[in-house]
Amino acid sequence: MLEVDALQVQSYFPTEQGAILELQRRVATVHADFVTQYLLNLSAPKEQKLELLDAVKSDINESLLHAGAVG
Repeated sequence: MLEVDALQVQSYFPTEQGAILELQRRVATVHADFVTQYLLNLSAPKEQKLELLDAVKSDINESLLHAGAVG
């Protein structure tokens, strides 16, 4: 059986509102970049990729509306 050493990780999260907003912005940017690269690397026609991107945007907007984040 394979023996694996445990890895301990400590995470520190911001406590000030400005720093929390900055972290949220950075996470959103990384996520958006990932989705963009994923769509670009699909072996699908450009038109289909654009339809997928529109569907993702629509889903995000709907989720935000239900969460009360967009007025």
